[in-house]
Amino acid sequence: MNTKRNIAVAGATALGISLAVSAGVLAHGYGYGGGHMMGGDGYGMHGPMTDGEGTPFVGHTQGLGPVWMLDLTQAQRTELGKIQDGLRKQHWELQGKQQDQYTKLRDLNAAETPDKGAIDATYDDIFKLRRQFVQATTDARAKADKVLTAKQRQALTGWRRGGPGPCVTDQG
Repeated sequence: MNTKRNIAVAGATALGISLAVSAGVLAHGYGYGGGHMMGGDGYGMHGPMTDGEGTPFVGHTQGLGPVWMLDLTQAQRTELGKIQDGLRKQHWELQGKQQDQYTKLRDLNAAETPDKGAIDATYDDIFKLRRQFVQATTDARAKADKVLTAKQRQALTGWRRGGPGPCVTDQG
């Protein structure tokens, strides 16, 4: 139990750092990605994260947060996996569209006389795509919450508010 709590704290710290860096990158317009610090397969920079017993936390970077640290039934894991897969597909599609906009922006800025109106419109398109990332993630979290029990949602909410972490062993 203590191992899970330690992992939850370490994960929260890493997530906080990632979000802070990503927010800085996005706010200042650096980079061409969606601000992702980790791979879309749920692996961090140093390989898969596990619960200390070898069970990987696959997908924790896809917007469902620490839900994978809960003591889930197989049915819950299956349903949450479907939600996560749908979110991943949405994010990849949006990221492709965002890359197209960054390419357009690059070309507009490289022109001998940059078209301010076209540049502003392209930034508007980029911000709309970023909003769609947030909306897709919010929708996926709402779907995931419906899969969880009241006790699991309570543990997750407590963790999101700085509590000890979602170390729930009872699905009830």
